[in-house]
Amino acid sequence: MQIPLAWRTGMFIAIYPDLFRLKSRENDDRIREEKTMKTPLILAAAIMALGGLYVLLPLVIHTFQRYRNKRLMVCPETGGPAEVNIDAQRAAFSSAFGRPLLKIKNCTLWPKKKGCGEDCIK
Repeated sequence: MQIPLAWRTGMFIAIYPDLFRLKSRENDDRIREEKTMKTPLILAAAIMALGGLYVLLPLVIHTFQRYRNKRLMVCPETGGPAEVNIDAQRAAFSSAFGRPLLKIKNCTLWPKKKGCGEDCIK
């Protein structure tokens, strides 16, 4: 059996264009639906992210400014004054998830009392 010349040379598409148009339109509609479904999801995620930043960013900034300077405290172990520097970055980022986690970064009594329990900040 011999294949018609139109089929062999690719003219089948030119002779019967409606068969291929229907399939391509269905594919185009499906692709368009996929693209339009992604847009609302991206928009919703962006709105939620901006809302979270709107709430959390002022809290984080306030906590960082609160703990960034050195403080003069009374050491519970020695009873004397101590200048304490609290890790402000750790306190700020942890405040976004609850109470800030306070950790001493530097203390004037640390050369002698390096392994203290850090009860002055509790």
